[in-house]
Amino acid sequence: MNEEVGKEEKGGISRRRVAAGVAWSVPVILTTEAAPPASASPGKYEALLDYANLQAANFVQFDKPTNSGQYRSGLGPTGFHLKNSSGVASGAIKGSISISSANTADPSVGIYSFSGGTLTATSTAPGKYTANFELQAGVANGATAQFSLGFYYTGSSKTAGAGKKFNLTVSFSSPTGLLDLATELTLN
Repeated sequence: MNEEVGKEEKGGISRRRVAAGVAWSVPVILTTEAAPPASASPGKYEALLDYANLQAANFVQFDKPTNSGQYRSGLGPTGFHLKNSSGVASGAIKGSISISSANTADPSVGIYSFSGGTLTATSTAPGKYTANFELQAGVANGATAQFSLGFYYTGSSKTAGAGKKFNLTVSFSSPTGLLDLATELTLN
């Protein structure tokens, strides 16, 4: 019997040779696919908008933000947060905030106060406010970065544009892979 096997191997590929090759290659293939390197792991971050009771938001009058009686109520977020569950400290957190409305007539809205990082307005055109934000220090693993927003409205009338709606979007450029946070602002 052993002589017959030996004769078959010399003349070509035997079933034993194929079976032995498969037996040795399968574990190698499974091992390389099942265990990617740690650096390929993208990490885990959670970003959410924060709201006060009943989604209430206040807007200050742009030209007179400290004058009493200039506040206007509305609906919208009071900020947003980013939780780091990646296993390592994040790098800098960067992104942009845009507030837009198809109706460019007064009032427009924008961000009057921002905490949790730096904010640089890039456009305050009627109907389109944009700004970039950054938290250079990043967020430690297991920690949450809080960003508070305070809004302004333009124009001198506290009642103009009552019910006017604006689209607010927070986008992240770092860390990558986060979805945009989108919602609506409404002036009362």
